[in-house]
Amino acid sequence: MVIEKISDSDARVIVHSYQDNQHVCHADGVAQVIDNSLKYCLDYEPGTCLLISQVSDKLTLRVIVDGTRYIPFCGSRATLDGLEFPLNSKLLSTRCNRH
Repeated sequence: MVIEKISDSDARVIVHSYQDNQHVCHADGVAQVIDNSLKYCLDYEPGTCLLISQVSDKLTLRVIVDGTRYIPFCGSRATLDGLEFPLNSKLLSTRCNRH
């Protein structure tokens, strides 16, 4: 997972999850800062969002689905919902300057 601050109200979020059953989940876009969370919603599927919140010493992902029957961001037997990332595993990102 990569989170890059764009402004005080927006951040770029990139999530790739390779799950035990060999399924892949992916989310990539601009999230809005709402309270202490980031909310990334799909433009083409209103009401379908990924919420990233700090809970204690972890970042927790929650999938919000409003009125659809498919699992967003993933294949049929995978989900980002409930994934947690310990804050102590955080790495600072650096840009690669190419010459």
